Amino acid sequence: MKQNLMDLRRLPALFLSLWLCISLLSTVAGAVDTQGSEPSCAFADVRADTWFYGDIMYLYEKGIVSGYPDGKFRPDSPVTCAESMKMVLTAAGCPISSTAGVGEPWYTPYYTYAAQKNVVDCDDLSPDSPITRARAVRMIVRTIGLPLDVNVTDAHPFADDADVYALMLHSVGILRGETSGDGVYFRGERWLTRAELSTLVARMIRYLDALPSCSAEQGLIPVQCALPESPTTVEDFVQMLICLSVSGTEVQDFVYRGVDVDTVKNVYLPRLREAYPIATDLCRESVIYFHYFNITLAYVDDYVTMTVQLRGRDYTADQCRAMLTYTVECAEAVSAEILAKMAEEGEVDQMTYARRCLDWICENCTYLDRETLVDQYAYSVFADGTSVCSGYTAAYNLLLKLGGVKCMSMTGNANVHGELSPHAWTIAELDGEICMIDATWCDREDTDSYFAVDEETFSLDHIPEWDFRTYWSMLD
Repeated sequence: MKQNLMDLRRLPALFLSLWLCISLLSTVAGAVDTQGSEPSCAFADVRADTWFYGDIMYLYEKGIVSGYPDGKFRPDSPVTCAESMKMVLTAAGCPISSTAGVGEPWYTPYYTYAAQKNVVDCDDLSPDSPITRARAVRMIVRTIGLPLDVNVTDAHPFADDADVYALMLHSVGILRGETSGDGVYFRGERWLTRAELSTLVARMIRYLDALPSCSAEQGLIPVQCALPESPTTVEDFVQMLICLSVSGTEVQDFVYRGVDVDTVKNVYLPRLREAYPIATDLCRESVIYFHYFNITLAYVDDYVTMTVQLRGRDYTADQCRAMLTYTVECAEAVSAEILAKMAEEGEVDQMTYARRCLDWICENCTYLDRETLVDQYAYSVFADGTSVCSGYTAAYNLLLKLGGVKCMSMTGNANVHGELSPHAWTIAELDGEICMIDATWCDREDTDSYFAVDEETFSLDHIPEWDFRTYWSMLD
């Protein structure tokens, strides 16, 4: 069945490009109205002379928060884990259905997503339990992906104890603390109120709005791919490599608490090495720009810091980023031209788009087996018009993704005249069907024989290095 290609086009931007559209609910008893000033037009208990008035009205005007049936907001009421989870996750633009299943509590979709992404620290509390300030700031940092790169040995902004999450939020101006006497206090153990959470969210919006807009290459990050705070699994490290390389990040710190350095070195690092070829296949058009990574471990007291530095072999990080930007801009122009032509002809299916992208590759690129690193990149196709199988596949996948097609590369061996040779090709989902495409052989051999071939037939002369189904869902 044909699908509308334009409806399927999705270039998910890095999760830091966020917006809010939620309604904060509460079941906790409210506080007594403040006396002495006129109420706002929105809530009977939110008055213009209160410290939280501006932030609550800001969120109300954006349609982010609403009050109770009695017309009150109840700013002094504690916020529960479920309520804060809904507000923060939705604020982060997380792809969560707002409708729970039949017989499920309303917060089920949020708890499920939070558990999958390890962004919320409410697992040991009931959904209706009030959330503390410490747990809330941890939730915000994890959800919007702020790096824990503050130096805990620097001058402490709070007179009382505060963990690295509070320090991180303070460093970007989202958390300011409570002034009392001659000091500023975090008071992490205290319950968070509706007014306080509204203020944090309002500051979050302003902070995110001030960030530079995401580049086109950041839009290539799969929607489910978020930079993990403390990667431990192969999937975590796959996400880490994709997010760092696509965004052009050279150095990133990851903090492990309650884990000894031997565990990081002997358990986690082997998983990072295992993740590298997988990440490259999932996002070949960008990950390949960084061929190596350096790891530095530092440990103090109860935490270990792992510093990851991505680097190229023959090119500096600036050169890698420049090539990636040029490649994406060229590919966007080609994709737009193909889509415009299809629209004129009334074609909307992905199979047609994939075939026209392949035709462009075959018409504009020539196979040239040289021992230069640039031929491994999609850049070589758009800049030089020559490439090898890796470059062919990277360029083709980039065009497919810009058209909303779910795809990845696969490395393995191909049978060439009876001899096995290292090779790369494309796995794509076209109009709901998974198929195999070898852009290189389509150019050098017979196009029809290696375009949109079923897996069983394709396997007669293509032997994959790993089972793509294991991480295929990460591209959703």
